[in-house]
Amino acid sequence: IDLYGWLGSDELGEDANETLFLCIQHADDLIIQTKYLPILKKAMEEGNADGWQYAFLTDRCLMNQGEKQIYGTQRIIRNGVHYLVPLQDINKVDSLRKEMGLEPLSEYMKDCGLKNGWSKEFYKNNIKLHESIFDSWFQSFKQKKNSY
Repeated sequence: IDLYGWLGSDELGEDANETLFLCIQHADDLIIQTKYLPILKKAMEEGNADGWQYAFLTDRCLMNQGEKQIYGTQRIIRNGVHYLVPLQDINKVDSLRKEMGLEPLSEYMKDCGLKNGWSKEFYKNNIKLHESIFDSWFQSFKQKKNSY
């Protein structure tokens, strides 16, 4: 990437392009993720990366900084239930997801493990729970990073 920039699917193939993204997304190294986020954004704008890739990496960078996410792509699993990392704006999230080629949040959260399913109302009514779970995850994440 440093030498050639973000190579698109037409140059690498679709699987290799996605693998490139996944290596950065799952590196759990904020330095690497934030270094490549603007490069991925430029690649998306030039048609060499997908919007969903940019949305996922943007949210992962925010999550790893303890910030609220934009696109609702990041979840934390506790006791078999998927909780969203807190969102910047629940009311705008679906329009932002659509711009990036993502399905509505309710579809993404369809199999979240909640007895009655997931909804924006559930999120709004339980925001403190989501924040608490995220805060607990983030404290653990920071401790793990500090132990390296």
